[in-house]
Amino acid sequence: MVGLNGHKTPVTPDWVWTLMMVVAPLAGAAQGALWTEAVLDWRRESARPGAALLWASFGVLGLNVIAPYLLDRYLLILLPASLYLVLRLGDIKPTGWWIGLGVCAAMLTYSLVEMGDHLAWNTARWAAGERLVAQGVPPEAIDGGFEWIGWYEFETALPRAIASGLKDDIYAWMTLTPKPYKLSFEPLPGYMTLGQVPYRSPLIGRTGYIYMLKQATP
Repeated sequence: MVGLNGHKTPVTPDWVWTLMMVVAPLAGAAQGALWTEAVLDWRRESARPGAALLWASFGVLGLNVIAPYLLDRYLLILLPASLYLVLRLGDIKPTGWWIGLGVCAAMLTYSLVEMGDHLAWNTARWAAGERLVAQGVPPEAIDGGFEWIGWYEFETALPRAIASGLKDDIYAWMTLTPKPYKLSFEPLPGYMTLGQVPYRSPLIGRTGYIYMLKQATP
């Protein structure tokens, strides 16, 4: 229920994630070595220009560690300092600049494609939900994913979840209200299709649909 129901055809091909799985451990090991060296030689690091960046990163990381939940994206706070540790290893040659620009261009292109697709289907998601509401369906009766349920129920459902002894379940507040209606990327077993809202990814031209579903009467 956290994401939208149903299966969505991914924009990114599987081989990209496979490549990332191969590269990530190598990059992580290299970063681990650089960070270990910096920590062990902290006195000299404190006298360098990048000291404030390093210790600020550690400070924010410490706050994340004591948070109730730690998600992998919280580690992005280490990215600027990690780049600093890599770039100071030596001067960058012209070839390195061109390679870096090429990588940045590829990342920018990928980000624009993914974000365009994300905005397209989210626009359709909200249009589909609002269409159901216009037909008299209460917003709380619609499972439209995390953002939809959070917009309409978070402030009232969270206290109910805590009072029910579910404070340790981070998503318990999303399940308290029965939801006979669903928004989905595809028709689902046990649900009748009430309609659909099309969307089109602007940069890849792919067309998809957000389906409005209602639980079938037994």
